[in-house]
Amino acid sequence: MTKDVSVVIVTRNREKLLQRCLKSLNKEAGSIREIIVVNNGSTQIPVIKLKKIKCFIIIKTPKNVGVAAGRNIGITKSKGKYIIFLDDDVVIKSFNLNKIMSYMENNINVGIVGPKLLNNNGKIQESARSFPTLLSILWRGTFL
Repeated sequence: MTKDVSVVIVTRNREKLLQRCLKSLNKEAGSIREIIVVNNGSTQIPVIKLKKIKCFIIIKTPKNVGVAAGRNIGITKSKGKYIIFLDDDVVIKSFNLNKIMSYMENNINVGIVGPKLLNNNGKIQESARSFPTLLSILWRGTFL
């Protein structure tokens, strides 16, 4: 089931971060169909130095097209039923891809799943929120 997962990573001149991100994916290598790295107008050429993950696609854009467009380019080349978007600075500490895919397969009304994100200090990093209002901005600035 999980071999139907494509990972799309957009990067731009951050090869060390990309290598760290890819290395953290190594634990789930057997569950990933392909990793697509969109080299977004970068002057660096990513050198992939991993043994377990066999299917890499590197797409070079002639200029920086932005993250959203870079992800769309990655999607057009993907073959997986499911897409995982990762930023190049993400390090996966704990990840159970089989559990996530099982949840998706058993809950057909679910279209997107997001894992818990942690900052370097171990505190939860917010990944979603309501459209900002003046009150919400003041509230966040006061208590967070």
